[in-house]
Amino acid sequence: MVVVERTGVADAASGKSGGFLARDWCDGSPLAPLARRGFDLHGFLANSLDQDWGYRQVETLRVIASVPSDVGPYRNLPSLAWLGEDAAVYSQLGSPETTAQISPTAFTNAMMDAAIDGGAKLVAGCVDGVVLSPDGDRVTGVMIDGAILSGDAVVIAMGPFGRCLPANGCSCRQQAARRAIAWCSTTHRRQNRCSLSLKTAIER
Repeated sequence: MVVVERTGVADAASGKSGGFLARDWCDGSPLAPLARRGFDLHGFLANSLDQDWGYRQVETLRVIASVPSDVGPYRNLPSLAWLGEDAAVYSQLGSPETTAQISPTAFTNAMMDAAIDGGAKLVAGCVDGVVLSPDGDRVTGVMIDGAILSGDAVVIAMGPFGRCLPANGCSCRQQAARRAIAWCSTTHRRQNRCSLSLKTAIER
């Protein structure tokens, strides 16, 4: 197996996400089985591999904060010691059995290290396209910086960005329908995220 990265492992979204894991927040959607399987797999990997990527099971709370307004009416649960007076715990969103957190950069690099230990190879380069056989019926490799890397299967794991990958004048969706190409696209929703850098450790 060969993994191709343009600049480095976890240099883009996979290394800059919130690292938040939820087991049941996709229930009722087509992603529910994947979310539950992924959450359980994270726990399994954390207990199986001798690497630390900050995996921890956490309690998740919905907190309402406002300086000019009184948040007292929203204080349904006891406040945590590190919350300010202008913040109230409204409800519990998850328990340590259903929510967890990781360091995305450390996790992605740990997965790559484990793959290399298992025989995989990491290649730096820009994928210019997928190479097909003369009859267009099967994949024979990928074009990396103008050079062909031969292979019997291709996995396009670029999420929504995979749609811009050209090959022989054939769109990615057309290519994905062909034999030996796995199209790992995802649905997505825009979300807001706020990351805090703490100067003093919080005692739980």
